[in-house]
Amino acid sequence: MNTILDWLEHTAETDPDRIAFEDPQCSITWRELQEKAEDIGTCLAGIGVVNRPVAFFMEKSVTAVIGMMGTVYA
Repeated sequence: MNTILDWLEHTAETDPDRIAFEDPQCSITWRELQEKAEDIGTCLAGIGVVNRPVAFFMEKSVTAVIGMMGTVYA
């Protein structure tokens, strides 16, 4: 594994239903994290956000992790 996406995809494949992250409002499994991050990455790439910095101004949360991983996918 060379990248964080390699690690995410490997973990989603080997342990898909284990909780990856949780905050006081919700939790997400590795499979859900990969799927949602890929969706965000596709959306960002579709609007031209590829190989560009993306700023996050969010509370620490599952949603923030999804967004950050989605940005890496883009």
